[in-house]
Amino acid sequence: MLSKETAGAGKVAGASHVNKTLLRNLVLRNRPSDSPLRPERKLPSARPAIGSANSMEVRSAARSVPGLYYRDYCRPKLASLLAATSLDATYNAARGASLIDANGEAVTDFVVGFGAALLGHNPPELKQLAIELLKADTPAHAQGSNREAAGALARRLSDMMPGSARNVAHLSNSGTEAIEAALKHAYKVHLDLVRRHQGVGRSNRPAPTKCFVFCTFF
Repeated sequence: MLSKETAGAGKVAGASHVNKTLLRNLVLRNRPSDSPLRPERKLPSARPAIGSANSMEVRSAARSVPGLYYRDYCRPKLASLLAATSLDATYNAARGASLIDANGEAVTDFVVGFGAALLGHNPPELKQLAIELLKADTPAHAQGSNREAAGALARRLSDMMPGSARNVAHLSNSGTEAIEAALKHAYKVHLDLVRRHQGVGRSNRPAPTKCFVFCTFF
C-alpha cells in the first residue's frame, strides 16, 4: 500500500509530465508549418545548494561551459523558460530590426528592448554621432553643470507641444525615473491645490497639517 508521501510524489511527477506536454503542444501549434522542428531538449536542472556534496563539482564543470553562465550566475528561472520555448539563442550582432545569431541567421526583433530600440539596432546616424562624441572626450556625467544639449532638446520638445506656452521637460534615464518624476510632479501639483484651498499664507486661515497626498506617498 502506498504511503501518502509516495502518492503525493506520484501526483507531482504526473503533473510535471502533463505541463511539459502541454507546453510542447503549444509551441508546435504556434510554429509555422514550414519551420523545421528542433529536437526536444532537456530543461536545465537547478543547481545544487552551495555547500552540498556535489556543489563544488557542478561549479567547476560550469566554469568550462560559457553558455551556461547566464543560467548559473544570472537568471536560472528565466534561462529555463527560454530553453523550454526554444528562445535561448545567443546573438552576436544587431542591425536595424534584426538580431543576428552565431550562424549568421537574422531574426526579426519585435520586442526592441521594450521600446529602448525604437529607432532600430545600431542605426548608422547614431553610431557616427557617438563615435564623434567619444573622440571629442565629451563629458557624459557632469551633474553639476549647465547642460546645453539637454536644454536644446527640451526646448525642441516644448516647441512641438500645442499652444504657445513654455513647457518644462524632465529628461530621465529609464522608465523607472520617468514614473518617479511623474509621481513627484503629481504630488507637487496636488499639494499646491490643497495649500491654495486651505488658504496657506493668509493670516486668518491656518495651514493644513494633514492631507491625503501625504498618507499616500509617505
